[in-house]
Amino acid sequence: MKKILQKLTAVLLAACLLAGGSAAVFASGFEGYEPMEHKELNAPDLQYQGWDDSTFDMLLQALLKMDKDFSDTECLATYGRILDELDKCYTQYVLADAAYYADVNSTWAAEASDEMYDALTDAQDEFYVAMQKILHGPKGDLLRSQMKDTWIDWIETYVEETDELEELYKEENRLVQEYYSAVAEAANIDDYEEAMEKENELCGPIFLDLLQVRDAIADRNGYDNYYEYAFDSYGRDYDPADIEELCKIANYQLVPLYYDIYDAWWNLDYPEGVEDFYDEEEILDKIEPFIGRIHPELAEAFGYLRRNGTYDLEWSDTKASTGYTDNLPAFGSAFIFNSPYDTYQDYSDIVHEYGHFNAAYHDPTPSVYMASVLDVAEIHSQALELLITHYADELYGEDAPFMTIDVLFRMLNSVLSGCMYDEFQREVYENPDMTLEEINDLAEQLSYEYGMDGSGVEAYEWVDVSHNFDMPCYYVSYATSALTALDIWRQSLQDWDGAVDRYMQVTALPSDMGYLEAVETCGLMDFRSSSEIGDLADDIYTYFDENYADYAGDGDYALGEDPFWQTDNPLSAFKDKADKAKGVAASVLKGLLIIAVVVTLLVVAVILILWKKHKGEEITNQTPPNPGYTEDPSSISSYYQEMKPNTQSVSPEAVQADPVPEESVEEEQ
Repeated sequence: MKKILQKLTAVLLAACLLAGGSAAVFASGFEGYEPMEHKELNAPDLQYQGWDDSTFDMLLQALLKMDKDFSDTECLATYGRILDELDKCYTQYVLADAAYYADVNSTWAAEASDEMYDALTDAQDEFYVAMQKILHGPKGDLLRSQMKDTWIDWIETYVEETDELEELYKEENRLVQEYYSAVAEAANIDDYEEAMEKENELCGPIFLDLLQVRDAIADRNGYDNYYEYAFDSYGRDYDPADIEELCKIANYQLVPLYYDIYDAWWNLDYPEGVEDFYDEEEILDKIEPFIGRIHPELAEAFGYLRRNGTYDLEWSDTKASTGYTDNLPAFGSAFIFNSPYDTYQDYSDIVHEYGHFNAAYHDPTPSVYMASVLDVAEIHSQALELLITHYADELYGEDAPFMTIDVLFRMLNSVLSGCMYDEFQREVYENPDMTLEEINDLAEQLSYEYGMDGSGVEAYEWVDVSHNFDMPCYYVSYATSALTALDIWRQSLQDWDGAVDRYMQVTALPSDMGYLEAVETCGLMDFRSSSEIGDLADDIYTYFDENYADYAGDGDYALGEDPFWQTDNPLSAFKDKADKAKGVAASVLKGLLIIAVVVTLLVVAVILILWKKHKGEEITNQTPPNPGYTEDPSSISSYYQEMKPNTQSVSPEAVQADPVPEESVEEEQ
């Protein structure tokens, strides 16, 4: 998903949570999407054209002046036209952003993006301030009857933006644009380590400036730090403490599973057959039939996507290295932007973004009231990635085993990396005066703690994750949603129709429903339960043992023997991480075996010494036997059997200690 307008959304979603959230309206299962109009588009419709605010201003002033002498019909028509104008403004904002992300070096596109950002934030601010008066005026009751309770709560609690805050938001947006330009400059360096060092050098100072700007934003909005402000802005109905606990659970329950799946992933043949299809249109052709087979109602939005070309999936060296989907409310549609890898991963990325697209396509919420809960939105995308593996044999042919386990591997990676980057951002936003060196040290430390090391440039790689700049404190939503997506997939192995129904139910929920309420409504796993995560891990292990145990091995390859070693492969860093982890594990195991052998020998020696001493004392103190006395041989045998030390050889399996899970924790895509 793409960045949201956090200054407005933080207020809206915080109010929504205080009001108790939305009603659970789909408790009985998927009942279909709400009918809505979707405009058929031509190519010019998807080009940025700007927005004239004069009509909006005129309509808003007219609504403010309406008294009881105006008809209800005229009042509602004016209100509807205002919402339409705001939808047009939001749509042009999305198109301007798409133009900028397509060419981050374009001055024109950067100016257009800035212009629409300012226009949209100003228009939304004016609307909420005016509606506070209108709802308490002559036509207030009429308009309230057309609005959801949460929308009314948002309006009632909205605080007008100050000039100081407006300038801070503009500066934040400017710094984000500066970041993407810096990333594009470093992208011209071929050597990965050199590129990461350069990117850190260029982007690190930008991040330091963002820390100060965001700290000021949080302060002006009444928060102690920006982490708390951003956490609320995403509409989360759980607490930061829940995420801290999730980080501990993920380390203990999922890291061993993550490495086992990695081992099989590494030993599978590289999916060269899949990569015959680099062109995005060919990939869309390949996956389209299977989207509809998952559920017929998924096919409608996919057909619209193809007919109207509401996407930019082509590779370009001027593109921002990101992927997102955002609404086009004026058209009743959405837009997908993605910078492809030109590898097999593009399949999953397109499926991922289509999960967002389908939900946005069916969302009738006016843009001024949109408040997407990202933990739920990422279920739309990540669960679809997993569900399409049901047809992996047909879709990928002989590459099906790799493509299936790759999705599982990346879902677990999402959980661990989501936790890692959340801890990283919590630390820096609670301590905004950290130096770049301190931030780099923190990133390196956490990469080792969460098992995300192996590249050799762990201190610098955090700048390559655009969410750290563009979507602060977003990344943990990948963790929570990935666990729920894995739950849906796990259920699909036993009850395909039921699991798909629950997935479709999630995609049709109100966009402002909180994560915990959503999973409860749809009968899905709550990430706060350690036992439920443990059960999920067990089920994945069972699936792995039944389907991939033959591929598990030492995973050792010589440089150049395997396609993953190609320097231009973005996943080659995983090999370094695994080699390092296995090297550490081998050293630990060797040490444990040596210790076990030494301890065994010492025990044997002590027993022998004690036995000899006891025997010596027995002989010294023994009374001579009576003549004719015969000692029972069985008694002697029994005595010696008790005293005899265990001198059998000890197998490594017998002396090896229980393995200690390696400390671990990881992409938008």
